[in-house]
Amino acid sequence: MTSASVAAFPKLPGREIPGHVECKSCALLLARLVCGRHWWFPLLREPLVRGMCLLAWWHGIDAREYPVGNRDCAGCIRFMKAGLELSSPLFRFLNGLVGEHFSALRNARLSTAELELARRVARESMEQQQKLPPQDGTAAAEPAAREG
Repeated sequence: MTSASVAAFPKLPGREIPGHVECKSCALLLARLVCGRHWWFPLLREPLVRGMCLLAWWHGIDAREYPVGNRDCAGCIRFMKAGLELSSPLFRFLNGLVGEHFSALRNARLSTAELELARRVARESMEQQQKLPPQDGTAAAEPAAREG
């Protein structure tokens, strides 16, 4: 998902972004790999992403507001999912129905090396993010791990 996809919806005022989001694998890299190989994968993925964008807009979540150490991470769906997990009972219900099946479908189309590459890219991006100064002006923030 690109930042432009998230930008389609205006931000609603008065919403806080969740704390630290822990990335375990690069969702963008995984999606690019599978979409490049299977013409039908975007037909499954994009409605789900658009639905998340709509729910994020409804709940005032802007994935672009999360501090990132890698510009490719700006606006990532992982941040949107983290906010929706906290804010939206509907998202939690739908993600519980579809999330694991979608991840399994995607991952079954990738090699072990590609999955490891996505984990390494995420780990390196998280290391870059930890070098950023805290946004609230306090000392180092205590990360609250979130799985995406």
